[in-house]
Amino acid sequence: MKKLFMILALAALLPWSAVAQDARQRTTATIVADALDQLPADKQKTYDNVVKDLASTGAEGIVQLAGMLVPADQGKNATLEYALYAVVSYVTGPDKDAERAEVRRGLMQAIDKCTDKANKAFLMNMFQRCAIAEDAPFFVKYAKDEYLADWAINGLALIEGTDEAILDLMKNDGACREKLAYAAGDHKLQAAEPILIGWVKDADAKTKKAIYHALGIIGTAKSLPVLGAAAKAANYDWEPEIDANSAYLRLIKNLAAKNDKAGIAAAKATIEGIIFEPEVGAIYEGVVTRAIPIGAFVEFAPKKEGMVHISKLDKKRTEKVEDVCNVGDKIKVKFLGTDDVPALEIDHIDYALGTKFPAIAVLSVLRAVISHIILSYSKI
Repeated sequence: MKKLFMILALAALLPWSAVAQDARQRTTATIVADALDQLPADKQKTYDNVVKDLASTGAEGIVQLAGMLVPADQGKNATLEYALYAVVSYVTGPDKDAERAEVRRGLMQAIDKCTDKANKAFLMNMFQRCAIAEDAPFFVKYAKDEYLADWAINGLALIEGTDEAILDLMKNDGACREKLAYAAGDHKLQAAEPILIGWVKDADAKTKKAIYHALGIIGTAKSLPVLGAAAKAANYDWEPEIDANSAYLRLIKNLAAKNDKAGIAAAKATIEGIIFEPEVGAIYEGVVTRAIPIGAFVEFAPKKEGMVHISKLDKKRTEKVEDVCNVGDKIKVKFLGTDDVPALEIDHIDYALGTKFPAIAVLSVLRAVISHIILSYSKI
C-alpha cells in the first residue's frame, strides 16, 4: 500500500490529474495509480485489464504517465516505461484506431513537455511505434534537434506514407544527410537520386556509406558512374567504412533485372575488368597514374597496373619521367608478362605488368548476374 500512496501523492501534484472519471467513478489519476500498483502483473488476465484501463484514459493518461518519468540520477522509471510500452502495444492492435489516436496525441504532448533528454528519447521511441503518416510534421519538427534528430528521422523512415516529408527535408537540407540517405533508401525514393548524387562530393565516410547504400537500392543508370568509380577505387572489394562495392553490385543487378542496357553494359564491363587476363605480347591502351624517379606507373585495365622503367620510356636516354609522359597521359603499352617488379612501356617500348585481383567473394556475387548478361548481350 505504501507504493500506492506514493503514486497517488505524486499524481495529485500534477495539474491535469483530477477531472476524467471511468464507469467506476475513478479519476484518471486513480486509474493510473491503480495500474502502476499492479504492474508488472503476474497473471495475463490482470495484465490485460490493467492495460485496457490505461488505454481508456486516452491522451490525459499518457501525459500523466510520461509526467512521472524522472531523470536517471533521481530514480527508476522501469514500471512507468513498462506501462507506456504496454499501452502502445495494445493500441497498435487491430480495431484500436480511436484508442491509438488518443495515445498518439498524448505522446506528442508529453514529448513537447518533457525536459529530460533520455526520457524524451524514450517517449519518441514509443511514438514511433504507433505514429501514422499524418504525424510526419511532428517528426519533421524535431529533425534538426541536436538530441532527437536520429529518433525523428528514424520515425519518418519507419512509417509508410512519409515520402514527401523525407524528400522535402532532403531538398531543404533540413536534417542529417546520413540519416536522410538511409531513409530515402528504406522508402525506395527514386526522386531522391539526384540529391544523393549531389551530396557525394562533400560527404564524409559515414555519409558516403549511407548515400551509396541508398543509390544501390533506388539508383538508375545515372548512379552507375558514381558507384562504379567508388567500387573501382576500392578494387571491387569489401571496404567496411564505405562499402561502395556492395552498393554497386546491387545497382547493376537491379538494372540488369530490368533489362536496362546501361546496367547490363556496366555489369559486363565490370566482370570483364575483374576476370581480365592480359596476353603476353598484346598491346593495351593505358593511363599514366603516377610517376616516380625510376619510372611511370600505367593502368592498362581496371586495377591492372604496372611500371615502365625509366630506361624503357624512350629509345634515347631519359633523365626524367616527365620528359616523356605525365600523370593522365594516355599511352599504349605491350604486356611482357608478370614479374616481381611490375613494369610497362609506351607504344614503341615494352612493359612488364603486375596485376591485382579482388576477393573471390566479389567474383561469386558477380556470377549471379553473368547468366542474365549473357542472354542480354545481343541487346547491347
